[in-house]
Amino acid sequence: MERLEELTFDWYYFRYAVASFAIFFLFNTKIDEFSKRISPNYVHLPEEKKITWHTYVFSMLHAFIMSFLSVYALTTDKQLWTDPIWCNSPISRIICGICVGYMIFDFYIMLKNYKQLWDWFFVFHHSATIYAYLAVMSYGVLPFFAIYRLLAEISTPFVDLRWFIDTLGYPKTSLQNMVNGVLMTLSFLIVRILVMPHFWYIVYSVIGTEDFNRIGHIRLVLVLSCFILDTINIFWFLKMCRGVKKVITLKLDANKNEVAHKND
Repeated sequence: MERLEELTFDWYYFRYAVASFAIFFLFNTKIDEFSKRISPNYVHLPEEKKITWHTYVFSMLHAFIMSFLSVYALTTDKQLWTDPIWCNSPISRIICGICVGYMIFDFYIMLKNYKQLWDWFFVFHHSATIYAYLAVMSYGVLPFFAIYRLLAEISTPFVDLRWFIDTLGYPKTSLQNMVNGVLMTLSFLIVRILVMPHFWYIVYSVIGTEDFNRIGHIRLVLVLSCFILDTINIFWFLKMCRGVKKVITLKLDANKNEVAHKND
């Protein structure tokens, strides 16, 4: 595989971002019908809940696609590991394009349904993500770091599924909620939190090198956007841990009450 020799803006991969946006936009016209098929309870939800339901369906679809493609790229494109900054990796740029298209679509949905969906944390998250992946898609540099970060999407389906379980009326202490809560927390811990030291070690190892200095202002993409995303991930993980602790406490209290009731 070739190595990029200079920092050149390339419009070629924008077609994948446009295609990604268009596919999600078209799916949006069928999402209501699709949701009715996968869950009979969907029709009974208020309109605001249906709008949120749609965003989580899109999020899960995007997460499945990104998880598969990022694992595929990291296991088949060996040069990503040996030349993380200047490796010319078309598959990585395509993946970034798909991600950018989805993020812009999600922004569109958020703006369209401002009262129901606007969330500043998601605004910061999406802005940092678009900023980073747009740079990788356009210039082709830093492909390894971009794809490595997308491994975080492996935890997203469990995060989304938590909302579906709550919305469909399952109790906090139900088996479905408990199992998904554990899987959500563990997956989030593994692919978003525990990988941080390894990721930042690799970043540290390239800072100051000739290859790193040659990318100029794109250096900010790697350091600034990833710092913002990791800060948000830590914030979410702490909230997640508090939620798990609360559910476990409720379950233990319920078990104690049940035992006490039987003894009476």
